[in-house]
Amino acid sequence: MIALDERKRLEELGLKIGILREEKRISQKELAKRLEISPQALANYEKGKRMPGINILVRLSEELDVSIDFLLGLTDIRKPRSRMVKEQLEMLESIQEKEEILSLIEELSNWEPEAVKIIERFLKRVRKNIESRDKGRHIQ
Repeated sequence: MIALDERKRLEELGLKIGILREEKRISQKELAKRLEISPQALANYEKGKRMPGINILVRLSEELDVSIDFLLGLTDIRKPRSRMVKEQLEMLESIQEKEEILSLIEELSNWEPEAVKIIERFLKRVRKNIESRDKGRHIQ
């Protein structure tokens, strides 16, 4: 017989899986297919009748974009720490790149007018190429 605490944890896990699946607008059938399990097995997890094995927990966390700790109720933080750190690093790099560009723009005031015109023409060509590339993507 399953202990009361264990049953409660299973029910909470199942509820969480169902809520996260619905947030992602994925049907039970589709999620089961992605996990390579039967829809009945997924239904049993969501009803709190069965505990998914570690491999299924890993795949659930990937498909639902949350950490295993979040699924198991061990934390309220949805994303795995490594993913959060990666996003923060990417944001910092983006800020650094923008600061470098702003610094170069400020330096332009000290440059010869002809050099500034060359850079301006170059940037206009880059922008035109990017716009052309983006239009090509929207057509497909």
